[in-house]
Amino acid sequence: LMVSRQNLTGVLSRMEDRGLIERVKSTVDSRSRLIRLTPNGWKRWEAMQSDITGFYGGAMKDLSNSDLIHALHYLDQMRENMHEVDIAQGE
Repeated sequence: LMVSRQNLTGVLSRMEDRGLIERVKSTVDSRSRLIRLTPNGWKRWEAMQSDITGFYGGAMKDLSNSDLIHALHYLDQMRENMHEVDIAQGE
């Protein structure tokens, strides 16, 4: 998602308040919490699929498969480069 931990915590808290997710203690590491969709969360996810499909379909309407593959490659490379910059800066 490439969002800060603080932003993600806020988003997850709101989703939990709305009954869409639950936090479950990890069986591997008791300090960690796993996030999973509740039954209401799954219903919401399923209801959103048509809108999500339409959004991405519209965003990529004039791109060939080759264009999409290249775009994903370059975006992934940029993500890796940004991660390396963060590490170099001590983030």
